[in-house]
Amino acid sequence: YRISFPDVYVLHTLNIGLLCSLLIGFIISRIIYHGLLRKKQEDLSPLQILLGVVLVAASASLPYGLIDLMNAENTAVRFVICLPFVLFFFRTLEAIFGFTPHGATSSSKIYSIYFTMPVEMIFD
Repeated sequence: YRISFPDVYVLHTLNIGLLCSLLIGFIISRIIYHGLLRKKQEDLSPLQILLGVVLVAASASLPYGLIDLMNAENTAVRFVICLPFVLFFFRTLEAIFGFTPHGATSSSKIYSIYFTMPVEMIFD
């Protein structure tokens, strides 16, 4: 038996990968807020539907590009990079179909926090 120290490169890649994932989520949340949620229409325009489809596709495909860009070989690092994108995918669908909580859409800042963070939020 021996003691092995943590691999600093893996920890660095993990932190940078998670930060990049959350920054991409922040950008997607701003696009959704200003493109889909700000306009309180009952029927979505074809441009808004196209924007939603593009964002859903981006949420599904961007983690693979990010993993390749970072050259992440560790399985745990890949998992942590991909994990927020699952949340982004479902939050994007939620915004397209109009199931976003009313309190989350009160401001762009609150919606960005709601979109990127995987914690439960209570809105009064």
